[in-house]
Amino acid sequence: MPLLDELANAAPSGMSADLRAGIQQLSADQQFTFTLYQRLILPADGFVFYAPASTVSPPITPPPSGFTFATNGSLHVTQTVQQERDTTYTRQDVVFTTKTQALDFAAMQPDQLYVLTLPNGSLAAFSGQRGRYDQAGIWHYSGKALLPFEASQFVGTPDAVSLGGTVVSNSMPFWLALSTEDLPVYPDFLVPSNLIPPFVSAEIRGTQGIGLAPYFDTMSGQMQLVTETVRFTFYGVRNQAALDFQRTLLENSFVGDYGVMNIPVPVDESRTQAEFGIKAQLKTMDLAVNYYQARARDVARKIILSAGITITPA
Repeated sequence: MPLLDELANAAPSGMSADLRAGIQQLSADQQFTFTLYQRLILPADGFVFYAPASTVSPPITPPPSGFTFATNGSLHVTQTVQQERDTTYTRQDVVFTTKTQALDFAAMQPDQLYVLTLPNGSLAAFSGQRGRYDQAGIWHYSGKALLPFEASQFVGTPDAVSLGGTVVSNSMPFWLALSTEDLPVYPDFLVPSNLIPPFVSAEIRGTQGIGLAPYFDTMSGQMQLVTETVRFTFYGVRNQAALDFQRTLLENSFVGDYGVMNIPVPVDESRTQAEFGIKAQLKTMDLAVNYYQARARDVARKIILSAGITITPA
């Protein structure tokens, strides 16, 4: 009896032949080109951007297929208008069906991304493979188009990432500065994919002003005293390392740019996986801080001290 792998690699027959013929009929064997993007991280605050990998300097080593690869298949796009409190946009769900497995998706590095430009000009990326049967002989890749309010995170060249300073207006840069090779610190929702512990994520849970108004100096520099609660989440960190991190937070407050307003302590949390009958080494620690939001400006103000009047007789 032939194995499933042998059936998949054999000439299409039965269900496989019908499905492949359906792709041919729907798409006319249309070819689609995927472009490799490289993840870029703004060092000051950990914000993530993407730029075409071919523009990154120093040059990176691309996957075997290079900075682009093309494959034939059928593209199905579902569009839904989403109206929210602060934005209205079109959500586009994408399914790409192909007769050839896209091995390039598996060959790219964790900080790389293959992006497809849809016929309407939108960028789409794929996050999963679904509905795969070896006997069918086809592959389905599902993803979504880039949301309009995320479009600023895709730039044409890496130089655009550093323009304008930090993105965030909160205390995140303070906590990213605590990152070490042994215990890296990442912003919430920006932890690298499939990262193995130990690591820490920092989440800002609210920013409130303390002073009645910002302070402006003679050069139009601006400062505002604010307070925040920061939650640190530790994975794979034992008690001693968590207390070392706590001590660093407290000691830095004596000579640093922030003040501590509570007694932060590591707290054990539970996150389980029933299949293995285990529990993750998970801790959290909440920190209440105050600091100055600052904006340095050097504005040349022109003040009219006197003005001449010209009178033209009627």
